[in-house]
Amino acid sequence: MAKDKGLIISIVFVIVVGASLISSFRSGPSLGEIRDAREFMISDMKTLVSIKDVQEFDDDKKTKIGRASVRISIAPNVWSSQLSESYVRALNAKGWIEVSKANGVMNFCKKGASAFIAEPQRIEKESLSHGMVVMTFDGETQSRCSK
Repeated sequence: MAKDKGLIISIVFVIVVGASLISSFRSGPSLGEIRDAREFMISDMKTLVSIKDVQEFDDDKKTKIGRASVRISIAPNVWSSQLSESYVRALNAKGWIEVSKANGVMNFCKKGASAFIAEPQRIEKESLSHGMVVMTFDGETQSRCSK
């Protein structure tokens, strides 16, 4: 009797874990969707990199499960409103749609991916953070930025 109860508990456990795994795979983007998003985001980001020297370009070569992210970092002494506007025009030309703008941050969407442009911010009296452009694709951006 105790053996049967243990077997039943084991079977229920396997079913619950299996259902949870299937649910998590269905809620996030597929590997193909992530690969496609990574490709268009890297291509779009390379367009931005060609506009002005950037301090750092992270093209997401590290393996991540369920997510793709690329970013560039621009030194505060290089950043300008003209540079920011150049980035906005380039993103618009690549099909990115501006969805919000507040406090020096502009947010965009394209094919389930999101992007933001953040101006350098004062972090101390004499110091500014770097400006950034970040593009991300995951389950959250898919639901927020779906066509």
